[in-house]
Amino acid sequence: RNNDGTTSWTTIDVPGARETFPYGIENNNIVGFYNNTSDSGHHGFLYDGTVWTTIDVPGAMNTILCGISGNKIVGYYWYVTDRYYGFIYDNVKKIYTTIDVPGASGTFLRGINDNGSVVGTYYSNINGSIRGFLYDVPRPTQCRNWLLFD
Repeated sequence: RNNDGTTSWTTIDVPGARETFPYGIENNNIVGFYNNTSDSGHHGFLYDGTVWTTIDVPGAMNTILCGISGNKIVGYYWYVTDRYYGFIYDNVKKIYTTIDVPGASGTFLRGINDNGSVVGTYYSNINGSIRGFLYDVPRPTQCRNWLLFD
C-alpha cells in the first residue's frame, strides 16, 4: 500500500527471460526463479529493485529460490536425474550449504526467518507423502534440531 492509501502493481520480469516466478520478498529484495529461451533449466534470481543477479547452485540443472532473510537465501535444486536438495545460500560469503531432512528422498526449503530457522517440505520415504518441517540451523556450538510435521 502506498503512503496515500492507494495500491500499485509492478511487473517482475527477469530481462530476456521466457517466464519469471517471484517466490519470496524481504524489504526491496525479491527472490524466485526464471526460465530463459536458451536452455531448459530453471535459474534462481535475486532482484533488489535495480540489479538482477542470477544465483545458481554450481553444477545443478535447476535452482529455485523461495525465501530470503538478511543475507541468507533458501531454496532447492536438482540435477538431471537426481533427487531434490534443499540449500541455504549466504549472499555475502557466496557459500551454498545443502540442508536435507534425514531419510527423506527430497527436501524443499521454502522460508527462513531472522533467527535462521527454516521451514519447508520433504518427501517421506515411509509412504512417499509430502511432509512439512521446521529446522533450526545450528550455530557453531549447537547440535542439529529438526521438528517434523505429519
